[in-house]
Amino acid sequence: MKKIIDLMRVDLISAKGKNKGKFLVMLILTLMFVVMGLLSEAIFMVFSIVVIGVMLVPLITMAEKTHNAGKIFTVIPTDRKSIVISRFALTTGIYTAFSAIVYILYLIMEKFGNLHGITISKDVSNLYEASEGFGKGIQLKALENSMFWLIFAVVLMVMAGQHRRYFRASLNY
Repeated sequence: MKKIIDLMRVDLISAKGKNKGKFLVMLILTLMFVVMGLLSEAIFMVFSIVVIGVMLVPLITMAEKTHNAGKIFTVIPTDRKSIVISRFALTTGIYTAFSAIVYILYLIMEKFGNLHGITISKDVSNLYEASEGFGKGIQLKALENSMFWLIFAVVLMVMAGQHRRYFRASLNY
């Protein structure tokens, strides 16, 4: 376990190095969607988890590709399995923590949704009320929450695919 935590630290240190431009772009796009969600429509916050999820794996692995930082793992006594586990755990942990924060903000903004102007969810809500629901037993809030977590799960699968392609293509180890 200590070896995996140490490998996560190595990845974080190497990601902070020369990727400041990519990190800044990811941060600006993420904050833009969160602010849009706070000011207008809470569903825009869902796009922030897509942005961070899709850009996180390349940010972590970019230093190894561009600056040949993969040689550091020849100095650190480790095996490929530990590196794979640490990368998956690091990106999944960061993504899950960020998504939980966004979800809490999403729930808070849904409580204050009546304070906003004309929004997409009010149109969907009006349609829901006019058609007496989308079916028996399905609630609108449950549908919105399900969509949030469905997008979360899909982005996790995309991240896993990015890792898989990266480790399959790398012959550095």
